[in-house]
Amino acid sequence: YDGYVVQTTGDGIFAMFGAPVVHEDHAQRALYAALRMQSDIKDHSALICAKGHQPIQGRVGVHTGEAVVRPLRLGNGQVEYTPIGHSTSLGARLQTLAPVGSIAVSEAIRQLCDGACEFNDLGLATVKGVSEPIQVYEVTGLGKQRTRMQRAADQGFTQFVGRAHELATLKLAASKAQAGGGQMVSIVAEAGTGKSRLILEAMAEFRAASTVLETSSVSHGKASVGLPLIEMLHAYFNIEAHDTELQRREKITNKIHELDSQLQDIQAHLFSFLNLAGAEDPLFDMDDADRQTQTWECIKRLFVRESERFPLTLVFEDLHWIDAQTEEFLTLLSESLGTARILLIVNYRPEYVHKWRSKSYITQIHLDPLAEDAATAMLAAMLGQHGQLSDLKRLIYEKTSGTPFFMEEMVKSMFDEGTLTRDGKVILTKKLNELEIPSSVQAILAARIDRLPTHAKELLQTLAVIGKEFSLPLIVAVTDIPQAQLEKHLKELQLGEFIYEKYVAGIKGYIFKSALTQDVAYNTLLLERRKVLHERIGAAIEAVYIHSIDDHVAALAYHYGRSNNTDAGMQYLTHSGRQKLMEARKNAAQVASAPAVKSDLSVASKNAKAGEMTSDFVESIWRYPVKSMAGELIPSVMVTEKGMVGDRAYAFVNEETNRAAVVRKWAENFLNYHPHFVAEPTACEAMPPLQITFPSGETLTSESTALEEKISAVFDKKLKLMASAPPGLLIEVPKGTLGGSLSEVTELPLGGGAAPGAFVDYGSLHLIASVTLEHFQQHYPQGRFDVRRFRPNLVIHSDAAPLVENTWVGRTMAIGDEVVLRITLPCPRCISVTLAQDDLPRDPGILRAVAEQNMCDLGDFGTLPCAGVYADVIQAGHVRVGDRIRFLD
Repeated sequence: YDGYVVQTTGDGIFAMFGAPVVHEDHAQRALYAALRMQSDIKDHSALICAKGHQPIQGRVGVHTGEAVVRPLRLGNGQVEYTPIGHSTSLGARLQTLAPVGSIAVSEAIRQLCDGACEFNDLGLATVKGVSEPIQVYEVTGLGKQRTRMQRAADQGFTQFVGRAHELATLKLAASKAQAGGGQMVSIVAEAGTGKSRLILEAMAEFRAASTVLETSSVSHGKASVGLPLIEMLHAYFNIEAHDTELQRREKITNKIHELDSQLQDIQAHLFSFLNLAGAEDPLFDMDDADRQTQTWECIKRLFVRESERFPLTLVFEDLHWIDAQTEEFLTLLSESLGTARILLIVNYRPEYVHKWRSKSYITQIHLDPLAEDAATAMLAAMLGQHGQLSDLKRLIYEKTSGTPFFMEEMVKSMFDEGTLTRDGKVILTKKLNELEIPSSVQAILAARIDRLPTHAKELLQTLAVIGKEFSLPLIVAVTDIPQAQLEKHLKELQLGEFIYEKYVAGIKGYIFKSALTQDVAYNTLLLERRKVLHERIGAAIEAVYIHSIDDHVAALAYHYGRSNNTDAGMQYLTHSGRQKLMEARKNAAQVASAPAVKSDLSVASKNAKAGEMTSDFVESIWRYPVKSMAGELIPSVMVTEKGMVGDRAYAFVNEETNRAAVVRKWAENFLNYHPHFVAEPTACEAMPPLQITFPSGETLTSESTALEEKISAVFDKKLKLMASAPPGLLIEVPKGTLGGSLSEVTELPLGGGAAPGAFVDYGSLHLIASVTLEHFQQHYPQGRFDVRRFRPNLVIHSDAAPLVENTWVGRTMAIGDEVVLRITLPCPRCISVTLAQDDLPRDPGILRAVAEQNMCDLGDFGTLPCAGVYADVIQAGHVRVGDRIRFLD
């Protein structure tokens, strides 16, 4: 079964299937091998017991999962492979749980092999190294379902859609064959596209008008001479597994006599081929090649004669796994169909190269994935017509590219995991950011990728790291392969239909045929290798698109963010955030100018649906007169399209470097300085002067030259208090996130979406719900989740569920009777929330608690710990403590 023996001990064997050669049915191969081993042990034990020796018994444990397979090159040129990971140790643990003389397997194995083998539930077991008890099963024997289609029939088929033209082609071929003009139809398609299902639907109609005989090849059957043909002959002669040799011979003799007594001469060849000739085989001394040629001729005569009595439909599936002998017979039969009432149907994957010659009676059907309308109909049949699942259906279609089996497995996996439940209708039980690839689908795609030559496989993996689409100039820069050779390798991947050619703005590029193929190729790379490639791709993007770098900021943030160069990732992340927020603000402003949004807020309040958070209100208002210094608690404030009036109105800027002074001593100093306006700022006038209280208690005004001198002395830099951000301003922030170093700094461009000249980062207002801070506190009781750590502008009192702010994103919020906000995105958090300030100690556990409770998918930015949300102002006005909150959409 093509397994690999990793290690042998005095009384044991450690073997793996699916590596170093990937097989899509690795789990079944492992169980078939285990069953054969147990059978051979029992047979041998019976022999030695008959001689008076003690019996021999064995136990087998089998598990499947991800593992790192490490090659070890030996001095003699050989290579040994060693798997590393939890999966290997769990397999060993299962062996100890197996009944003596039997096989114990995990739930993962049962799911992949259910139907192919029979199982007995052994219940839950506690296993060393696993926190929760695991479900254990005993393998009791082979099942009746050898193919995926047989297993699907047992579970119930999904709706058959999108194949009307192909079905009509098969029906036309059948009518021609039944009229005496034999036909051959070959169905070519990738795995999971529906080759077998198309045949199944056709056979439901063909059985009434013809005798149907079906067989298929199996991936481990190439070494078995004529196995598919043997199974077809067993079906034709009605031979059962429990029949004795004598009974089998009688069935063959009687069937041939009934069909045509002149066919008696073929019996010897059939007996020999089906291993029924016994000790006195008359063909024993015949040359092997001659005997085989004559046997194929005899079987062909049998089928042709049967078709004269009643039309015959022969189905051979999965020729990509066919053995050479059965293939030779099919080639012979294809030459003799012209005048026989035989319809020969075969199917195979594109990599198979057939040997039959082109004939007028041979038709090829190329089966593509389902079109979007057909895929939508199939998903509707599985999930219902409910509108709330429309996004999920679209995501499944996009991920699978309309491949029916992949869609079925995606849905089945989500039901198995509890992501989907059925209670009268299908319900999505949790937020879905990404679809996991079922192991059955991953095995198929991984096996296909593994069959590529090494150079093509490595190139495909590199392309998978670049993304779904990629230009030729970028690939050249990333791979360092000479362009002529590279294009040859790309052509190889095109011929295998892994990628398609695509031109954008006249530049040659490529796109993955399937998002799933990209995901599987990406996941076959180890983490460190991915990081190296991500950084190389980031550098290549900078080089190739040097004159249009702003168009590729999101891609740069993505790649550097997944590399070891996290500083560059943070820099581009900030830049990308500013771009997206400016776009959001522009869209929000357009919405605000529309008549529907310019309606009177009191009317909107009356029209709001019951339960639209009418009990929520503004609990406190915070303003930060100087960027990165402490905030001031105020009862009311004016907000405009530029943000909160007076918020981050000033910043200390290093005159020599043009960097905002959020420097290495931030923790000990800046957060402990308390600025206050000497007069309430207004939107129409210049910012009033400040009073800044130092940690020592000393107070200086912004009009005093002593202020800048003293601050400069503290930070050992020439700092100037500025009320407008100069062009090209950079911000110095501490490196690190979870417990990172404060002794180093990295420089980022100002990231705000606010108006030019402001010192605001990311968004014009920051909101956080009181219930969220309480939730973090309960999760990490020893921490102090003081609002000052999170530096919001508005704290919203809410009785809703914790992290309610996540549900606000994309919505329009009204505050009081004047202000309208557009919630843009969750607020990502960094090490600043852990820093000491006033009476709050430094506490890295604060950020860890946020990360454990609220990791948000920010698209191109990646998944980051978040607390609160950012908002843009789309209708100006005053916000007061106690103002009610409601939503306008």
